[in-house]
Amino acid sequence: MLILGIVTSSAQARIEDRILRVALLPDNHLPYYSAMENRDGIVRELLELIRSRADISFESHYYPRNRLLKKLDTGDLDLIPLTSSHWHEEKQNVYFTRPFAEHCNVLLFRKGQSLPVYHPRDLYGQVVGTVRDYGYQELDDYFRTGLITRINLRNEQQVFDMLVKRRYDVAIAGETQARYLINHYYQDTIETGPTIDCVPVSMMFRAQKEASGKLVDRILQQLMTEGEIQRLLRIWR
Repeated sequence: MLILGIVTSSAQARIEDRILRVALLPDNHLPYYSAMENRDGIVRELLELIRSRADISFESHYYPRNRLLKKLDTGDLDLIPLTSSHWHEEKQNVYFTRPFAEHCNVLLFRKGQSLPVYHPRDLYGQVVGTVRDYGYQELDDYFRTGLITRINLRNEQQVFDMLVKRRYDVAIAGETQARYLINHYYQDTIETGPTIDCVPVSMMFRAQKEASGKLVDRILQQLMTEGEIQRLLRIWR
């Protein structure tokens, strides 16, 4: 009985090790998190590509962005699927995959009302619509000093809506999200401006899941080589 119990516990541990608890945001962050058009969004589709090549399952857990690191620390999460380079500075004792994509932000304007922006000083005195808790490497110092004022919204769709309603004259959003939203909902009302803050994107695993992280890293590199990640991003533009 004791031997059977040990074997059963060991088998259960192996099963649990193949199930990774992944962080998804509770809000609608199109096109990364979405169930529209009978698809699940970029993140879930990428996880499905990984699952199809490895003996791994992903269990979705929904938390706001500002709670993700704490949930990783407490062991409630195993994986945060999209992290940029500044997360490397915030978080130690975790495993990061090699970059598998690039994230850029773009400035947004109402259609036909773009401003010439070549340097942050061109935005001095402006009120800028941003997503709450997001960092903007090229502009954060100016936000802190008050030379540029940011208004924090819940998600990108709110940023777009408030720009259309003239709450401010310029906003910032992720380029992939911005192009998706413009193509589907805001073609006649919003246009993109300069690109800023391009950073590499990695997945972050808690230290206890480093072995799984290394497996996922190898698969991500294969998907990049085969053009699958680029194809997925193109689909959701």
